[in-house]
Amino acid sequence: MKRKALENMDKRNKIALCIDLDKTLILTDSLYESFVLSIKRNPLVLIFTPFWLARGKEFFKKKISEKVILKLDKLPFNKKLIDVIINARAEGRATVLATASTKKIAEQIAKHLQLFDRVESSNLSLNLKGKNKRDRLVELFGEKGFDYAGDCFADIPIWAAANSAILVNPSKNLIKKVEQITKINKLIYTLK
Repeated sequence: MKRKALENMDKRNKIALCIDLDKTLILTDSLYESFVLSIKRNPLVLIFTPFWLARGKEFFKKKISEKVILKLDKLPFNKKLIDVIINARAEGRATVLATASTKKIAEQIAKHLQLFDRVESSNLSLNLKGKNKRDRLVELFGEKGFDYAGDCFADIPIWAAANSAILVNPSKNLIKKVEQITKINKLIYTLK
């Protein structure tokens, strides 16, 4: 009996824990926060916004993230999820911040928290969201080789490839959908 428990624990330790950023690790959207800060810093950003958006969402995100440094002490971090990450690290599991945000923002948050072994983020040619994020995580860890924490229907393809799901502030419809495709490990509800 002990041997089987140890084998299960060893297997579990090999399952990476991958965490989404927006509305999951932070209870807001990093692009929104960056955009508001950039406008406060320089209202002329509003004039450039339509031109940046015309070049694509990734270009817009890049330009906005170049203009500001997020005030990390002001971000509403999900303390319940941070506890999950700390526990995973204590178990020896790899932890990954996997986000559609820019590399600059993702690395800034990862450096601040000191909880991630790896950061995966969007770039000018790839929006790391939905199927793109799923493909990247499967490339890194294999099908069912990771648990994934997310918050919305865009995360469905990722959960379908995940070992299990952690849902943050999910609707009943999202819970039902995820239950059909993978095991739900944890539901996290926060006050916003």
